[in-house]
Amino acid sequence: MDYAVGLGGIIGTYLLGYALFGAEFMFPRWKRWAIGLTGAAMMAAFWIMRPVLWPKAVSGQTSEPCYAHGAEWDC
Repeated sequence: MDYAVGLGGIIGTYLLGYALFGAEFMFPRWKRWAIGLTGAAMMAAFWIMRPVLWPKAVSGQTSEPCYAHGAEWDC
């Protein structure tokens, strides 16, 4: 599931980079700012939502039984 977070970060980075360094003739400046802010918001949203959407990927838990780590409350 970290692939989705990575993909959101890549798309957000692309949009942010396009807004900062994009060609002037393709979009006016205000549209490039809107694209860049959308990209930055996407990156932030994916990063903030990561522990909510995929808690096991964030905490580093594996599919091992809980007693293998010696902490029953960590299940």
